[in-house]
Amino acid sequence: MMTRVPRRLRGPRPKPPIGQGNTLAAAYSEMIEGWASLLDRLLSGWMHHVMPPYKADATSWIRERIRALEAEIGTSTNALDPILIKVGKRVESKVPQIKIEGTISVKARISARQAPGLAIDAYRATNVAKIKSIASERLQEMTDLLEQAEEENWHVDKLRKEFQRQFDVTKSKASLLARDQTLKLGAAITKERQTQAGIRQYVWSTSGDERVREGHAELDGTVQSWDDPPDTGDGQNCHPGED
Repeated sequence: MMTRVPRRLRGPRPKPPIGQGNTLAAAYSEMIEGWASLLDRLLSGWMHHVMPPYKADATSWIRERIRALEAEIGTSTNALDPILIKVGKRVESKVPQIKIEGTISVKARISARQAPGLAIDAYRATNVAKIKSIASERLQEMTDLLEQAEEENWHVDKLRKEFQRQFDVTKSKASLLARDQTLKLGAAITKERQTQAGIRQYVWSTSGDERVREGHAELDGTVQSWDDPPDTGDGQNCHPGED
């Protein structure tokens, strides 16, 4: 039986870092638009290298340009560090500091302030790795499309439309990644600050709007343990923000 705390005894509703997730999503979208512009260079020579009667060594031409595109994409993903750190610090600044004067040691209070740096570093590394994975998938799909276009003698306009469709999917995935990982960062910082300060339990509190999942709404106001994440009703056991 879960203990439920009356609303009048709870603190203010949490404010998830949605704005920072949107900021990161916009940065990802701009980066992916840059990838799309690089493809225009690749497609600019398509008619004269692949389409009959100009068809030459198309496979070599394709792979040479894919390698160049891969190098430029790698450079753009490596340049993400500053914005990821900036967004991470903004999320950190929004998470309430722990103030339990006289009940915990000075050492514990210092640990609670220092811990989020580790969370931000993990956030940065995870996002860079995931974006590179998405880029790698797109490069393979582009290679496959180019080879198919060569075999079937596609017109360049058809190929451009297929590339645009893929980039639209990529931007959608990157946007979801940005928001998901930023919410997870806020949750990780909250957990680290509280557990480092010696807090073992918390009150689950939702945002109180139409976006709240049914399983999360049922947990609203209940007392939970950081050592034992609750069943959120969708086959997962996790703390707020982790799923």
